[in-house]
Amino acid sequence: MDRIFKSMYFNNVLLSCVLIAFSLAVITPPPAYAQVNLNDVNFGIRIQKLKGQVWKYKNKLDSNKLLDTVLEIRSEIEAYTGHKFNLDKELDRIEKESKKKGSKVSKTEFNRVRKLIKSEEKKKHKRAAYIASYLDEAPSISFDEYEELCLAAAHGQNQGQAQEEIPIKLFIAITLLLGGSFLMFAAPICPIVALPGETMMGLGFGMLLDQGIDKFQGRISKTASIKE
Repeated sequence: MDRIFKSMYFNNVLLSCVLIAFSLAVITPPPAYAQVNLNDVNFGIRIQKLKGQVWKYKNKLDSNKLLDTVLEIRSEIEAYTGHKFNLDKELDRIEKESKKKGSKVSKTEFNRVRKLIKSEEKKKHKRAAYIASYLDEAPSISFDEYEELCLAAAHGQNQGQAQEEIPIKLFIAITLLLGGSFLMFAAPICPIVALPGETMMGLGFGMLLDQGIDKFQGRISKTASIKE
């Protein structure tokens, strides 16, 4: 009889433990990392890849590809957050902040970079329009040939316009600041982009300051061209 009572007591204890464990499993919320979805993971992977390209093109002083990469970062963040960036407002913010930090870049110099960045952005939009037009018209030529014809027509309209030269160090600095600004916007939602965003901002501002520009100037004699 004593064994029966002990067995019943053991079974009751075991059942209570199971019920408590089940209750805790149901009531306790999953850890934060379990709430990360596939979209977050894919976004993080794409941003990490683009971040690597930023440093690659910055080190190679490839201003065109650097800007292309930064504009890709913007597109990724816009798609991820649903927010549409106003390029002029972002550049205005960068210009004001750089002045606060002691930048000696003149309004004229900054506007030249602004003009070039917006010109490159328009080229991207034009190419997207060419693709849409090509698919709609379905001409009997390749897309490359079709694009060349469109570009030739656009070039003819822009002939005679002045060409300006921009110090590549200045262009790279502002491009890095633009990329950092995009990343910092997404940082509250996706914290892993905060560090590369801060790094880009810090390097960009450093290059705009007298000491950073002077240090960079001794190594660079290349220029970035602007043509409307």
